[in-house]
Amino acid sequence: MNDIKAVIGTNSWGGKVYGKLLRGSCVEDSVIREAMNEAEKLGLKMYDLARDYGLGKAQKMIGEFGTDNILLSAKFTPTGRYKSNCVRKSLEKDLSDFRRNYVDIYWLHLPVDIEKHLEEMSELYKEGKIRNIGVSNFDLEECRLAKKCLKRTASPFTEFRTITASLPVNGKRTDSWTGAGKTISHSGHGQCLKKDS
Repeated sequence: MNDIKAVIGTNSWGGKVYGKLLRGSCVEDSVIREAMNEAEKLGLKMYDLARDYGLGKAQKMIGEFGTDNILLSAKFTPTGRYKSNCVRKSLEKDLSDFRRNYVDIYWLHLPVDIEKHLEEMSELYKEGKIRNIGVSNFDLEECRLAKKCLKRTASPFTEFRTITASLPVNGKRTDSWTGAGKTISHSGHGQCLKKDS
């Protein structure tokens, strides 16, 4: 993860209906595949995904195109209060789409039942299914709570350092946080990260 030059977004990937609905046009699958080949030549290998991108097609496409030489960043977006195994079920669906057995970064994408969701993510981290845990769309206090939770559930060798930068987002102060000295930015919102040691 030290050699990340840029993150390739996949929000415009997927079906024609999705592309036209979101942007008024769509990108053909062959063009996306060609772009992935070019990205590989340039050393760009981090892809940001979410299940709703392309109405689910983006994740399936990247699995079909191959994930051997790339890094995957995906999101768990809570749709309500915590339910037992909700993160596991979501991740298993994502991994099936990706055709691999782990994700490089898995983000808790909204600050809902933070501790319960992160505890479940930590279990998946310990199982090797998640290499790094991130949170996004969190304010400073929510980041502090996330950090506290991750410290409590982490293996003893995990070291946390913080880097903060105030970012005005919709008139609200947010802070960018990282773990283990790595800076990984996500959508310009506050975040925390548990780095695989």
